[in-house]
Amino acid sequence: MRRRRRPWLPLGVAVLLVMCVTAAFTASSIVAASRAAIGTFTVTANNLKPSQCAALNLTRVRGIGSPGGTAGASLFVGNAANNTMVGGSSSDCIVGGAGNDAINGAGGTDVCLGGAGTDTFTNCETAIQ
Repeated sequence: MRRRRRPWLPLGVAVLLVMCVTAAFTASSIVAASRAAIGTFTVTANNLKPSQCAALNLTRVRGIGSPGGTAGASLFVGNAANNTMVGGSSSDCIVGGAGNDAINGAGGTDVCLGGAGTDTFTNCETAIQ
């Protein structure tokens, strides 16, 4: 009686060996469960305001190029360029950043923070260079 050849047997053994090795490596790199993705919260202007503006209840964040003169207390944020910033009719927190900024608080009780550079302040109840 003659033995039958099984040409697929070496291939099957090789596939089985690869699967076992892969499973062993996968099992050793399991990351423990965490709750990192469960907690969420909304970032508001009050979360971002500097400590000098702690007394203000801010409702929005505005950047360079945002028009002033709107109702609602805002956090205005400048950049490193020379900015001209005009607050709205409410109590605003205006942060100029670096550069020579012209900061106008307009209406309300405004806190104006200049930062680096030579800044000019108009209609700011509190002005800090």
